[in-house]
Amino acid sequence: MKKDLPCIIEGCDRLRAGKGLCKMHHSRLRRSGSTDDPVRRVRPEADRYWEKVGKADGCWNWLGATHGDDPGGGYGVFFLTSSGFMQAHRYAWQMLNGTIPEGMVIDHTCHNRICVKPEHLRLATLSQNAQNLRPGARRSKTGVRGVVQRKNGRFGTRVTHFGVIHSAGTFDTLAQAEAAVIELRNKIFTHNDADRRQVA
Repeated sequence: MKKDLPCIIEGCDRLRAGKGLCKMHHSRLRRSGSTDDPVRRVRPEADRYWEKVGKADGCWNWLGATHGDDPGGGYGVFFLTSSGFMQAHRYAWQMLNGTIPEGMVIDHTCHNRICVKPEHLRLATLSQNAQNLRPGARRSKTGVRGVVQRKNGRFGTRVTHFGVIHSAGTFDTLAQAEAAVIELRNKIFTHNDADRRQVA
């Protein structure tokens, strides 16, 4: 019987299944039109990355997976071809600027954690990153970052820098306290974009 003969493909010693081909080569021919070994196509990592980015006039938002349980949303996550994952904004920085120096982080100047637009990212120390917070304060009862209301109804101010607490004084109105605490942060912080935009 012809089925007892080897496959007609040179070097293949499997038995024929149909059209002179073994099951494997016959299956390849049906699927792809060729008996050649299909090359596993691994798309370039950068291509996979950029197709998960929503480019807009403002921020370029990450459309892929995110992590973190912060109420404001987590950072974007990009799964690497090799193994593991990297935060999407850190991958964008490294792709365009090289390795992130030890002890440095990538700061979002736009305060949008899922933004990966290169112009919205910059190198910063942990301290500088902590200085560049979005306007307002999610955990403050007054709604103003660095301002607390005292029992007597007046508004106190405080700014922590390198573990040292600084005060801009106590004020009768929330507006006065807010202006004073912004001025103080602008004096002692280097990465304080939100406050600088408010007084510009």
